[in-house]
Amino acid sequence: DAGSLIDVRVTVEVVPDGGLQLAYAVALGCVSRLSVSVTVCDVAISPIVTVQSRYDAINGTNHVASYDVGADSKSGMAVNGDGSMMVVSYEYPLHQVHVFRLTPSFERVCVIGRQGGAPAEFKYPRRLCFTDDDTILVCDRDNNRVQQLTVTGEYLTSFVVSDPVPIAVHGDMVAVGTVVTGSQIEIRSLATGKLIRHFGS
Repeated sequence: DAGSLIDVRVTVEVVPDGGLQLAYAVALGCVSRLSVSVTVCDVAISPIVTVQSRYDAINGTNHVASYDVGADSKSGMAVNGDGSMMVVSYEYPLHQVHVFRLTPSFERVCVIGRQGGAPAEFKYPRRLCFTDDDTILVCDRDNNRVQQLTVTGEYLTSFVVSDPVPIAVHGDMVAVGTVVTGSQIEIRSLATGKLIRHFGS
């Protein structure tokens, strides 16, 4: 919390294909919030971000993930409900989703996709999120769809949404924001992708 000094173990990994620099902090005490900033050679390269930490009852630590990207290709990031996995989406030139396991070694589980329109391929993937059962929903913007994938990259299903960018899951429903076509929020069934209602303009 603000004003407290705690022990933190930080792991940084640089992924050459895309310039991703990942900073994974494990707070060795119990805190509810942690402010994270990125500095290289005493020059701040990202603003301070205060994030909610996730307490791990097994080993008594708090897990907080932060990242900075050297290129402008990154688009979204999400951490699953128990704080054990993180996904990062990339637009041009990669058109990929990277899956990481949030352990002290910061293991990269897999890289999903390439540029294209087939299942598990992307054209400018934007925001993404986890469902309650740890599958991934990705806003595949230029393919006008939302894809559902496993954390190992297996394609499950998709549904059509025009120009999707932001996305969130609550129970059995998905909220998807459309940017160009109407700028609306669509509420859809997670199981079928069927439109339940929409609002906004």
